[in-house]
Amino acid sequence: MGQKQILIFQWDSIGKDDVVEGFKKLGFACDIHYIGSGKEARKEIDEDVVRARLLGKNYAFSFSTNYFYPLAKVCNEIGVPYLSWSYDSPMRVDHEEELSMDTNHVFFFDSKEAEYYKINYGCQNVYHLPLAVNADRFDKVLSGGADPKYKADVSFVGRLYDSTFSEALSLLDDYRREFLLGITDAALRTRDAEHVYSICNQGFVDWIDNKAFCDAVNADFDDAASEVDRTAYRLGIQLCKYSTNKERLMLLSMLGPHFDVKLYSDTSSEFLKDVKECGTVEYEGESPFVFKYSKINLNSTYLSIRSGIPLRCLDIMGCGGALLSNRQKDFELDFEDKKSVLLYSSMEEAFEKSEYYINHDTEREKLAEAGKRIVRDKYSYEYKLKEMLRLANLEYLLK
Repeated sequence: MGQKQILIFQWDSIGKDDVVEGFKKLGFACDIHYIGSGKEARKEIDEDVVRARLLGKNYAFSFSTNYFYPLAKVCNEIGVPYLSWSYDSPMRVDHEEELSMDTNHVFFFDSKEAEYYKINYGCQNVYHLPLAVNADRFDKVLSGGADPKYKADVSFVGRLYDSTFSEALSLLDDYRREFLLGITDAALRTRDAEHVYSICNQGFVDWIDNKAFCDAVNADFDDAASEVDRTAYRLGIQLCKYSTNKERLMLLSMLGPHFDVKLYSDTSSEFLKDVKECGTVEYEGESPFVFKYSKINLNSTYLSIRSGIPLRCLDIMGCGGALLSNRQKDFELDFEDKKSVLLYSSMEEAFEKSEYYINHDTEREKLAEAGKRIVRDKYSYEYKLKEMLRLANLEYLLK
């Protein structure tokens, strides 16, 4: 295939270099336009600079990880297809109707989130596309052999999602505070983020009728002073974080007294007395060793991710680690419980599966190998980027 030129809008996202490598393997020549770092990328985009970069270049399409409206706007103005692939959920969309621009092709790793925009806003150019991993990179990192310090019965890598929401709750009267806590308890039992967000509408915020509480809810967001009142939506996010924090603490504190449990996180908790808190691990250079040499790698999905497979899960399996995760609908596409992954629906089930597979090495290793094989076959960047182009009706570019 002759090389076709594409423009990649790049920021400091996980996997940014893997995306470029994946497109190059498919035969594309990649120009890189850096748009900023982290959360500040959205604010740093200069539409005039982007416009100048696009004009006269005859790019086959442009691409970014996560969706950025300023990029979508300029690409639509010039007539260049814009493909975005989000690994954040919920994805930030300021105005939903923007997604329907003719040049947009927006990919969500969460199937229910893609379905939401299709059903509620009639967007036909939104798609479900699971995330990808670069297994070859893992192999290179792991080629140095095992380091005993990473071995454990159970490991968890990630944030605890502790927040200031408890302080916000203290600003409410007893009835409203207990009502909100009841929502988080129900969310924990059902893992139904849609239920949380459906409750958290503007009428509910009006019923709470507490400015100090609403200010506290908004305080964690970098655009809290926005003219658009998004308190209801942000309350849903806060409730999801609160529920996720509670579940992660419950899982770790349940397993800690019985097994060698390690937590790799930038936060700690007084409730985790029997868990070894190991600080953070560097994503590319250290976490593969944790995933490979822990008997069980624990995942408790952030509640706002309604059905998608988090990137950490794919990383774990791509490194040959055994994954124990809460049930997520999108696992059903390619994975099977107790065959290639371990899934739990309750604390009791999480404990029972941890205990069994920690003590049955052959079965655990067979399961981990099956998960690794699936990830490497169907979740590589080449595989997923081909699928992306097919869904966007750009598959002809591969010929």
